[in-house]
Amino acid sequence: MTTPTLDRPRLDSSAQQAADTTEIDVAASVAAEPPQNESRPPLLVVDDYAFFRTRWKLCLEKHGFNVHTAENGAEAIRRAASVGPLAILLDVHMPDMNGYEVCLAIKAQPQLADIPVIFVTSEGETSKKVQGFETGGVDYISKTAHESELIARVRTHVRVASLQRELKEHRNELEQQLIEIREYAAREQEMTTRIQEQQSQLLAADKMAAIGKLAAGMAHEINNPIGFVSSNLNSLVRYIADMKLVLSAYDGVVRACLQDERLAHQIEPARRMYQEKDIDFIVDDVDELLRDSIEGTERVRKIVADMRAFSHVDGPGEVEAIVNDILDRSLTVAWNELKHKAEVVKEYGDMPPVRCDGAKIGQVFLNLLINAGQAIPEHGTITLRTGYDGRVVWVEIQDTGTGISEENLPKIFDPFFTTKDVGEGTGLGLHLSLGIVHAHGGQLTASSIDGNGAIMRVELPTRDSAASEGDAT
Repeated sequence: MTTPTLDRPRLDSSAQQAADTTEIDVAASVAAEPPQNESRPPLLVVDDYAFFRTRWKLCLEKHGFNVHTAENGAEAIRRAASVGPLAILLDVHMPDMNGYEVCLAIKAQPQLADIPVIFVTSEGETSKKVQGFETGGVDYISKTAHESELIARVRTHVRVASLQRELKEHRNELEQQLIEIREYAAREQEMTTRIQEQQSQLLAADKMAAIGKLAAGMAHEINNPIGFVSSNLNSLVRYIADMKLVLSAYDGVVRACLQDERLAHQIEPARRMYQEKDIDFIVDDVDELLRDSIEGTERVRKIVADMRAFSHVDGPGEVEAIVNDILDRSLTVAWNELKHKAEVVKEYGDMPPVRCDGAKIGQVFLNLLINAGQAIPEHGTITLRTGYDGRVVWVEIQDTGTGISEENLPKIFDPFFTTKDVGEGTGLGLHLSLGIVHAHGGQLTASSIDGNGAIMRVELPTRDSAASEGDAT
């Protein structure tokens, strides 16, 4: 909108001469006054006539204001930005930029937009006042207004502006306090979550330590009887071999005696007993029984060895290990949970050794195996796949259970997240497993097969791949 140029009020020659004389006298008196108190409310008076600037300045400072002046629009904008007045008395009629244009320019600057602008004019047309309000002014006052009217209006607008500034400052303080409160609450929540995680991790570590001690104790207690049972069975094998030789010789004697009529009637009862007891079958079957018994003791010995390795009783921490062996040991420990619910299929590939803490990686596999079994409602299949892609050793545990819903898939590794009923799960197994795998520089991911179970994949870097990544960095 183009603002029309306003005609300035003209003074006759005598009035102009008086004004000029007064301007000189007032300017001299102002120059002699002491500096203004900066604690007084600041005002800005804008007028291209020095006479009116000085008149307003003297009048307002007499009533406790700190008055700054500007003689044109450009200077008014600069002074407003540097002073930050509580109100601006703005002459409407000025060259270059009239009062409406100056007001628009001031209101266009966010840091100045809240300053109330009071237009000062010698005109009283309603259309001009409307134009002033449309450009952002808050009031009009005539240059011929009485001093009391001027002070009353200025004080009103200064008071309103002061309250608005205080309100804005309080609002900013409250907003800052709210931000600080939210940050503090977020830190508190984060700290609470960390404490809960640490407590849960300590609880899980205590449980694993208890399991380790239990397994170590069981292994020790089982090893002793299994040791002498195995030793006795091996001794029995030797004894049976000797007895078979004796029985063979006995059979030869019996056959020879049967050829002699004098001895045949004496040996016949022993021969019938030999046949009735089916000694030949016993001799043949005892070998198989001993083989089965020895195989059973070896299986028990292997279970004990796997329990000892899983419980980390004799482990030195991180060592070179074959992941297939760790997975087998974990399967042995979890077998009691799985044998009635799933058929386990192994699809193992060749792989190099990985430097890892076998007990902790075994805990990861144990968690994944038990979860796979629990995901199967009645009976299904758990497939164990392993391999090496030249970069990482990987293990996949796939089940034919209910799978993972799309909305739960991004959350399954979050601490305390569980889809199990209350009391059946803590929601920490996968979270702790993820932390263990990450601590080994690996990755643990999950994917769901629509309507046919889920796949958990563990990737662990080999020594060569970890070294190459270190060289690359």
